[in-house]
Amino acid sequence: MLRRATAQPNSQTLSIPPIRELAAKYLSSPSFDPFARNCRLADLRNDLDESTASEFHMHATDFLESLEPQSYQFAIFDPPYSPRQTHEVYKSVGLTCSKEDTQCGQWSRWGEAIGFALSVGGICFKCGWNSCRPFEGCKLLECLLVCHGSMHHDTVVTVWEKTLHQARLFGRSELKDSKG
Repeated sequence: MLRRATAQPNSQTLSIPPIRELAAKYLSSPSFDPFARNCRLADLRNDLDESTASEFHMHATDFLESLEPQSYQFAIFDPPYSPRQTHEVYKSVGLTCSKEDTQCGQWSRWGEAIGFALSVGGICFKCGWNSCRPFEGCKLLECLLVCHGSMHHDTVVTVWEKTLHQARLFGRSELKDSKG
C-alpha cells in the first residue's frame, strides 16, 4: 500500500504526525531504535549523542551487535540519510567520521544487523530517502511518502515484515525458512 502525506520537516523524524501515526499502527514490544535521538517509542533506545533521551550512547554497529538474535518484534531504522548527514552527526558529538562510516555498505550492515535481531514476523520501520529493502528475507507491507514542500526531499517510510530467519555463518548472512 502506498500513501502520500504532507507535513513540516523535523530532524526528529518520528515526531512528524503522519510518520508517528504509522509507527503507532505497527509498534509492538520488545522493540529497539539504534538512532533514537529523543524518540521514546522503542523499549531500547540508542544514540551517539549523550545529550539525547536515549539510554545507550554507542555506535549503532556496537549497539546492534549487542542485541539478542531473533528477540525483537519491532525496530525503528532511522539513520542519517546521507554521507553528509552522517558527517554532521559525528562532528556534533566530537567524533571523526571515516570514509567507511559514510559508505553505502554501512547502511547495508546496519540493516542486516536489524534483520538478525528481529524475530520472524517482526517489523522494521525504515525512514530515509529511498525504499530499498533493509535486509534479505523481508517483505514490504506499506510505504508512506511524506512531502515537506519547497526544496526539501520527501521522507520515504517503508514498513517491512521479516519473513525468513538469517543465520550468520563465516561472517555472512544466509537465509533459512522459519522452520529452521
